[in-house]
Amino acid sequence: NNNYVFNEFLKVWVENGVIGVLLFVCVAIVLLAHRGSLRKHSVSQRKNNSASLCVSSEQLSGTHILKASILSVLIFGCFGYPSEILPIKMVFVMFASIVATDKKQMQLFQFPTQKTAFAGKAVWHITLAIVLLIILYPTNKYLTQQYKAYKTWKDASDIYNMGAYPECLEDFELAYPQLKTNGVFLVQYGKALQMADKNENSIAILNEAKQHLNNTILYTCLGNNYKALGRNTEAEQAYLYAWNMAPAKFFPLYLLAKLYDETGQTEKAVAIAKKVMGKEVKIESTAIEEIKEEMKKIIEKSKAEPLNESKIHTYNNLHPIYKGTKEEAYRSVVLTCGFKLQKW
Repeated sequence: NNNYVFNEFLKVWVENGVIGVLLFVCVAIVLLAHRGSLRKHSVSQRKNNSASLCVSSEQLSGTHILKASILSVLIFGCFGYPSEILPIKMVFVMFASIVATDKKQMQLFQFPTQKTAFAGKAVWHITLAIVLLIILYPTNKYLTQQYKAYKTWKDASDIYNMGAYPECLEDFELAYPQLKTNGVFLVQYGKALQMADKNENSIAILNEAKQHLNNTILYTCLGNNYKALGRNTEAEQAYLYAWNMAPAKFFPLYLLAKLYDETGQTEKAVAIAKKVMGKEVKIESTAIEEIKEEMKKIIEKSKAEPLNESKIHTYNNLHPIYKGTKEEAYRSVVLTCGFKLQKW
């Protein structure tokens, strides 16, 4: 039930291949190994006066702090997911940009010097402007579309949280073309469709979501859709999958017990209900209390169920001498089985 990779280098490797991870490592090495001009600047200022030396030393110390911060994020990335935490990502990019703009940075492009002819400068600037336009125009268009899509998703989510499930679907549909690879969006969209009783459509969207995000919400929602359509075997598989994905959770087992109870599978329902009652509660909540109350009802109902005489084996026209509840019958019914009397 994990949504993040707990190793940034592994994530970059999986998502961008060997070339991507090598580029990522190279950028990190260049940032950390780059000494810049500050040390040289401090040495030259030492000949002038102590005040200038102090300023240079502070600049040098500041650069070391920035590099140490970058290194700490990279180390954290070996055991966590800092790129998924927006404040850390913003700080990392800002610190990297400050280090990269030092005077002695490694230049990938050599800009024209003053000795270059005016025509050469003009050609260079025009070429650079055209390249930037080619890059920035589609990027700006894409970001604008993404912004509108996320804004529409927020509107849909607000309506969804108010319980107006059919009404929120229009906004979900508008945002879908831009966010169809966003697993969180697809799961919420599928859940909204399920709550609006559009079960077939919900199943289709949730199956798309599997390619981008796997969690218990997705599978419990799939199970609810299958159950509503009468596809009980598939509903059972979905609930079992959700339970195995996160065994500590109560909700998948609760839904599974309800499915068994409503489809007449009493023994299975009671077994799951007892499992729920015996589970350790890590965090007390009203929802867990309500789930346990439902499980108690299933167990008590099974005890009070009338005995099904069709399941009792008789021989030589002998019949049960007691007709009552199942619990009482287990204590007093006498059956014949292979000419031998057995008392339960």
